Amino acid sequence: MSFKKWATAGAVVIVLGGGGFTAYQYTQGDKLVTAPVDSTPSQPSDSTKPAQPAPVPQDNSTTPSNGTNDPSPSEGGTTTPTPSTSDVITLSAYSGSGSYPLKGAAFSNNSFQLERIDWSESSKTLSFIGKMRAFEAVGYFRVRDQNKVVIESESGIKASAGAPEWGTIKADLSLPPEYKGQTLTVDFYTKSAKDGSRTDMLSLKIKLQ
Repeated sequence: MSFKKWATAGAVVIVLGGGGFTAYQYTQGDKLVTAPVDSTPSQPSDSTKPAQPAPVPQDNSTTPSNGTNDPSPSEGGTTTPTPSTSDVITLSAYSGSGSYPLKGAAFSNNSFQLERIDWSESSKTLSFIGKMRAFEAVGYFRVRDQNKVVIESESGIKASAGAPEWGTIKADLSLPPEYKGQTLTVDFYTKSAKDGSRTDMLSLKIKLQ
């Protein structure tokens, strides 16, 4: 290619200096362009940049989603209390013989520690087995119906040892046919040596079937 054609096509001349370079573009007729050629890649203008999503405001509210001021159970709040189980002991005392263990603080106090209830088909008797700590080793029990009316008057209990020792006891309750299907309350208690009032009463509810 002749120099004339080369000049006509145009060229870029790089001038070195100062640790860098400057590029100049020449066009037809060797006329120098007054501005240097920008050798860096073009950057998109602000108008061509993708729009950034608007920041989502943070919700610092403590009001639960259910619209109330009380947290729902799923949010770790207070749940509805579960109803307690019935304190009535159901015994199949009119069909066969058996034993029912009495465990827990509900079956003991300062004077009584009831351990189990035994029953016998042959004798139709309910027996309360445990320990008692009473003055002169004497305690008592009675039976009330579901209307709190006393249907078995006071009966004595004799322990194997007197206070301060714990003596073993066995309190027997006969089972007449009319008790079947009823819910009864059996009260165990001692009496004050001072005035004879009932003390340390321990009550059991039993349903006989």
